[in-house]
Amino acid sequence: MKKGFTLVELLAVIVLLGIIGLIATPTVTNVIKNNKEKALNHQKELIIRAARNWANANSFNISENEMVSVNTLQSEGYLENINIDEIDYNDCVKITKQKNKYTFTFEEKCETNTESSSDTEEIQAGE
Repeated sequence: MKKGFTLVELLAVIVLLGIIGLIATPTVTNVIKNNKEKALNHQKELIIRAARNWANANSFNISENEMVSVNTLQSEGYLENINIDEIDYNDCVKITKQKNKYTFTFEEKCETNTESSSDTEEIQAGE
């Protein structure tokens, strides 16, 4: 008697592996996409914190609407290297002063008329 698998058994295994692959691929793709978005949001939060530290150190020179670039934050030592492709060194944090509150908003590209992202942090002056 010969030992081995029949053609039908091999085809059944291949079909089952294909079905498992069809089920697993979208799940793995979504996990990767979600983790990239989380990493990007974390990087934006770190950039806003660095801009906050920069603003504290330069509080006497800040106008009502100040822009500080990622490149400036990095060159002045407030931010380490950024390794995410979606963050550009020309991206900025807009610092807006209203009464005793500073608002920090991450913006793509350093332009005064760009739409800002939803990454905003407000602090009281003197914090």
